[in-house]
Order: sequence, then structure tokens, then C-alpha cells
Amino acid sequence: MMPLLVGLLVTVIDTGSTNRPGLQITLDASGRAQVQSQGITPHAVQLNNRLCKDFIRALQSAAPLHALPAAHCMKSISFGSRLFIELNGDRSPDLNCPVQSDPKVDNLKKQALQILEAAKTTSK
Repeated sequence: MMPLLVGLLVTVIDTGSTNRPGLQITLDASGRAQVQSQGITPHAVQLNNRLCKDFIRALQSAAPLHALPAAHCMKSISFGSRLFIELNGDRSPDLNCPVQSDPKVDNLKKQALQILEAAKTTSK
């Protein structure tokens, strides 16, 4: 198993759309996270550390993120959103297409969505 890099920060970005604000979560392997929604002051939350560790391990094994295969899909100009993951300045392609052809990319997308949902739930 690949060791986790201490102090490693990962950012999950959901750009939102015209009818839904975007959300950005920056987290570490311990589950400490900073959540920022558009127009709202960032706030700290504690996420499940197992969820965060698994996510970071999956990211490390998929690196470099910019080289991941990008799926392309039609999106509404008004309602379409994009999903990105950033790790050490490296950014994934948009992961928000419904079907990802690469299982590694599909797994990262599912984990990123779990992180977003956990952050939303913890922030309430």
C-alpha cells in the first residue's frame, strides 16, 4: 500500500450552475476540511478520515491527474456543472460526465461525489 504523504491537501471543486451554487472542499488525510460555497465564508468541518484516506490513496495511484482520460458529454449551458480534483497543483479533467470509460476515473468521480456529499451533510 502506498504511504500517504503527510500534509497533502486535496481540493474537490464542483463549479455549480446558474441554479445551484458551486462548492469547493480542501481536505487532508485526517479528515480536516475547509468548505467554501460561492458567496459564503469558508468554514472548517471534520470528515470521516477513512473516506479521506481512501480518496487520497486513489488519487496518488491515479496521478498525474491531468493525464487521466477525459470523457466528453453534452451539458446544458445553464444547468451543467463541472467536477475537478486538484492535488499538488495537478488538476483532473472534468469528471462530471455521467459515463466514465476508465474504471480508475469512474472510481475517483464516485469518491469525489462522496466527499462533496459528506461535506454538505456535515455543514448543515
